Amino acid sequence: TNELISRFGRDGAHTLRKLKEYIPPMLITNLSTLLLICVDGLVVGNFVGDNALASVNIFYPITLFIGVLSVWIASGCATAISNCIGRNDFEGIDRTKCTTIVMMLLSAIFIAIMQIFVVQWLIYSCKGEVSAETISMTKQYSIGIMLSMPFGLISTVGVYQLQIAGKMKILMK
Repeated sequence: TNELISRFGRDGAHTLRKLKEYIPPMLITNLSTLLLICVDGLVVGNFVGDNALASVNIFYPITLFIGVLSVWIASGCATAISNCIGRNDFEGIDRTKCTTIVMMLLSAIFIAIMQIFVVQWLIYSCKGEVSAETISMTKQYSIGIMLSMPFGLISTVGVYQLQIAGKMKILMK
């Protein structure tokens, strides 16, 4: 048990220190996400045009869905590792981490493939409702975002694992 306490800091005295470690990255993440939304709305809408802003908004539900899916997978992986930590099962931690890597890579591949079909369906469903220029801009916007989505999933899983290991300073750096 002393090994577990020293390895994972589970003696309860670290709560305030951990909160101080978690709050700055959470604020930075939220502010950067809000900045991204503002840039999409203000810059794209004002400098590129209304069709570009419409294309961002057409694609946004897919971005949100894949983001939720990424958090769901990362939460499951982190919970599995946390359960092993709580049981003092060091071999289980190693097995679960290996399983997490496989799950993360398979999920990233699934998301990469799935989103192509979802975007094609979304664009097909908009034909006749929006201009051809908006459809073209949606395709262009979606390609850039779709390339980053699998990496976003891998990043989210990694962040959750660093959080349960108490390595918030690594995230800040």
